[in-house]
Formats: sequence, structure tokens, C-alpha cells
Amino acid sequence: MASRFETLRSLVEKLQLDLANAESALTSAKEKYYGFEDAVEAEQANLKVLLDSNESGTHYQQSVLAAQRRLDAARSAMVVAHEATARRDADERMYREAAARRADQKRKQDQSKTGRDREWFEAKQEQRNQSQQGKPQSNKRQRPAQDQAPERPRAAPPLRITAQKIQEWYVACADAVQDKANMKEFPQAPAEPCSEAGCAANEKTRALRACRCNITKIFSSRSKAELKMDRIRYHPDKFSTVPGQHRDQIQQAAKEVFSVVQEMYSKL
Repeated sequence: MASRFETLRSLVEKLQLDLANAESALTSAKEKYYGFEDAVEAEQANLKVLLDSNESGTHYQQSVLAAQRRLDAARSAMVVAHEATARRDADERMYREAAARRADQKRKQDQSKTGRDREWFEAKQEQRNQSQQGKPQSNKRQRPAQDQAPERPRAAPPLRITAQKIQEWYVACADAVQDKANMKEFPQAPAEPCSEAGCAANEKTRALRACRCNITKIFSSRSKAELKMDRIRYHPDKFSTVPGQHRDQIQQAAKEVFSVVQEMYSKL
């Protein structure tokens, strides 16, 4: 169907091009025809002037014969131009009619295709409806709401230290240390449950929820050069400009991070 449509479209385009050429040629032929018509009128007027002059002599007779020949030639040329114009008119009508037939044929084909598509869609829809109507209905009775067991509360997902949380904490720390004079708290590091006895023992005395094991995991992917910078960044003395009411708590949190980073750096 697609290839046939492309063929019809190519044919219509060719007919349109031929029609344009025919119109151009017709215009040229009409111009020539009108030019020959003017020439005939001019030769007729010239011959009339000669005949009305009542002159005589050999020269006069030759002038009359020459004027008559020019008039005959102009008339012949006008007839030829008229015939050419008529042929061009016929060709133009033929091309227009052919283009109209092709356009009408394409329109009918499109309408037929649209109708077939609509029939196919309606048939598929009817088949689908019949298929759904033929399915057996479930006989299971829904239990009343009061008979249904209450839903169990969903357990909270376990805490995990992820790469995204670590990156977010790095960013939070970088933002916090930019203005230590207005710093009110140390960003809480990502934490997850730890089974180490020592970590559980000092849980209540830590400034951070994250234990040493958690902090070690946070910095485990850092290179030695990065750990060296972290030692400087989290050294407790770096937070001496924090306001007094928050300084001790923030320096304690920084010390918990610094001690782990210092130990990791010394082992590399």
C-alpha cells in the first residue's frame, strides 16, 4: 500500500510539473499569437494606404505586391499561432483533468483505508467486549471490614551508610565550616547499627550518633592525600571560633571524627 501511494504521489508531482510547463508554453504562444494579430492589422493598414493612394507605375505595383505578401505571411503566422494556442489549451485541460482524477482517486483511497481501519478497530473492540463478558465472575465473598485482620505496622527500614549519605554529609560539613562564627551544631555523620561492644558502651557519651566503626566506613574510600586534608579540616582547634554556648559540643564531635581519621592516616 505504501509503495503504491508513493507511485501515485510521484505521478501527481510529474503531472503538476508538466502542467506548469504547459501553462508557461501557453502564455508564450498567446503572446506570439497576439503579436501576429497586430502584424496582420499593421499590414492591412499599410496595404489600404497604398490602394487608396491611386498611384500607378511599376514601383507602385511592386510595393502593393510586397505588402500583399507580407499580409499573407502575417495571416499564415497568425493561423499557426492560433493552432498552437489551441493545442496548448487542450494540453492544459488534459493535465488539469488528469491531476484532478489522481487527486480524487487518492482521496477515495484514503477514505477507504480510514473506513477499513475503523471497521477493524470496532471489530477488535467488540471481540474484546465479548471476551470480557464471557469470563466467569469470581464467587469469593469479600470479608467485612470488621472481620479482616488489622494490618501490621511496617517496620522501619534499617539504617545503612550509603555513598549518597556520605556525599551529602561531606557537603553539609563543607557548608558548615564556611561560617564557624555562626555555627550552632556539627552535621550528624551517617550511622548504622554496630555490634562492637566498645561502640555500644560509649553510645550515650558520644556527640555523634556515628561510632568509630561508622566513621571508619565513611572515610574508608579516601586516599592518603584526602585523609591528610581531612585531618586539618576536622581538627578540634579549627572550631575555636564557634560561639561559646555551642563550642564544646561541636569540638567534641570534630574530635570524634579527627581521632578516627588520624588513626587511618597513620596506618597508610
